[in-house]
Amino acid sequence: MPVVLHKPIAVQKVNALSTVVYTLVGIGGIVCIGMLFAPMEENRDNHVRTGSVNYSTEFGEETIRSNEEKRKDYSHFLLYKKLIQRTF
Repeated sequence: MPVVLHKPIAVQKVNALSTVVYTLVGIGGIVCIGMLFAPMEENRDNHVRTGSVNYSTEFGEETIRSNEEKRKDYSHFLLYKKLIQRTF
């Protein structure tokens, strides 16, 4: 009489989860095939934009920090560095 070994429950759950995930991915792929062959919509916006071009950045104004603020930031950096060195 052959001995039948059963898979652990954790392995069975992983197999079931992977089957569900692969099924969802497959269904998504089938749905997207229709989008691949669908005709592209025409752009009805026929006017051309003209005018001045703005090359400025979207960043805010640069702040000017005092030397005391710089020292404060550097002291926080050194404190953090010491705490990291103590941890390791």
